[in-house]
This record gives sequence, structure tokens and C-alpha cells, in this order.
Amino acid sequence: MSKGGEIYNFCVGSYKMPFLEDINGFTINYIQLLDTTGDRTSALFEVIFDGETPKPITISISGTLMSILDISDIGYLTTALKELGERKIKKMIEENNLKDYMFTTSDKQINTVTGFERYKSLRDSI
Repeated sequence: MSKGGEIYNFCVGSYKMPFLEDINGFTINYIQLLDTTGDRTSALFEVIFDGETPKPITISISGTLMSILDISDIGYLTTALKELGERKIKKMIEENNLKDYMFTTSDKQINTVTGFERYKSLRDSI
């Protein structure tokens, strides 16, 4: 549950999007949540193309965006980073532009009322 009392619709630790596991020979693996540094929390992923050496990719979310999305629980934050990270990596693979990425408030105009609605708006924009 968020600070504002909304109940999020995802389950901590159980998130997996099977259709993103193998994209045109690419496999996306979530590795771990990294230590929070400054005003961001990051997750480490690896992308493997046809058995080549895994490429590490870091996906981060700014503290300001976490506040706007009303995500304070580490379990929910981890689950959100897994979902957003896999979606963003898939999009970067499709665009042939694979690199580290940080979600910020400039990613999507967020004008909905609740934290979870804001989260869904960001997620669905990827």
C-alpha cells in the first residue's frame, strides 16, 4: 500500500512478463536491486543476444518520480522497477538503442489523481 492508501495491483516478488523474455533472440534478465545513490534507485538487468556475453543495463527511477507515483515500500519499488525496466529494455531493443536509462518526471506528463493511476500512465506510455 502506498503512503496515500492506494493498493497497488502488482504482487511483490512475483512479477514476470513471459512475452519479454525472448525478443528476436534477446533474453532480458532482472539481476538485482542496486543500492540507492543520491536521488535515484536502480536495478541491474542483463540482456543476452543469441548466447553472446551478457550486456549489463541499469534502469533507475528518480526519487522525485517515486514520490509523485507515491511508491515508498521497497518491495513495490522493486516490482515497479522490474516491470518498467523490462518494458523500457524491450523498447530500446526494438529501436536498436540499448543503454542505461533513468525514469524521471519528464518521461510522461502525469496528471492523474492517484499514485497507481500515475504509475499505470507511465507504464502504458513505454
